[in-house]
Amino acid sequence: DFDVAKVLLGEIYEDTKRYGKAVETFQSVAKGSPLFDNAEIQAAVNLDHLKQTDEAIAALNAFVAKNPKHFDANVTLGNIQRSHEKWEDAIVSYSRALDLVPEIKENHWILLYFRGIAYERAKKWDQAEPDFLKALEFKPEQPAVLNYLGYSWIEKGLNLKRAIGMVAKAVELRPNDGYIVDSLGWAHFQLGEFEDAVKHLERAVELRPEDPVINDHLGDAYWRVGRKLEAKFQWRHAKDNKPTEKDLKIIEEKLLKGMPELEEPAPSANGTQPPSKS
Repeated sequence: DFDVAKVLLGEIYEDTKRYGKAVETFQSVAKGSPLFDNAEIQAAVNLDHLKQTDEAIAALNAFVAKNPKHFDANVTLGNIQRSHEKWEDAIVSYSRALDLVPEIKENHWILLYFRGIAYERAKKWDQAEPDFLKALEFKPEQPAVLNYLGYSWIEKGLNLKRAIGMVAKAVELRPNDGYIVDSLGWAHFQLGEFEDAVKHLERAVELRPEDPVINDHLGDAYWRVGRKLEAKFQWRHAKDNKPTEKDLKIIEEKLLKGMPELEEPAPSANGTQPPSKS
């Protein structure tokens, strides 16, 4: 009946990936315990780890319905919804959490960043951009924010000089993050700077050789600088690394026909996708 020990045991089960035991242990915490709320939230997190996402979301929605002003529950619900691409639902959960804060301060930057991602993926850029800018105001050298906002601007043709500088800064701050290095390479590609794109994308592939999108990007860059055999090798590698169904079709088309001349829109798997995550 020692609830502190139950919570600690549940955390150990979670840390050692014994998620079923973690759920069972967290759910055994007494309802009257001051640790009950935290245990309920952690039980839902572990249900999600077990791929019982619908049950996890239902449990958190029920919890929030009873405890609408519970900050951590709303944030956790938003995180699970975001991780499963339920963008509109995540926006609602993060907004509820931020509405509970008397004043948005530096320590809330990550909530602004996460909500910005949800807005951007839900195609609500006018609402996403202010969240990214506010997060950057609090954390001007946060590589994830620099990367996402800078890359998004480049894809939209906005603030190009500042944007490429932001992505380059993100790489400087996190040089071994393959996804961020890929963003810099792909930014150069989008700007038609193909030699620079090759240099950074080769480094990104070294860091993340298993990633289909990064391999595909390098293939595109090789094609544009005339290294067509190497381009096809990278596209085959991308194809073998389980790309999305949509990207697979584009990769197969490029393997068959190559890329069109520059006067035409150049197809690329994930070319219109949001920036790489970290």
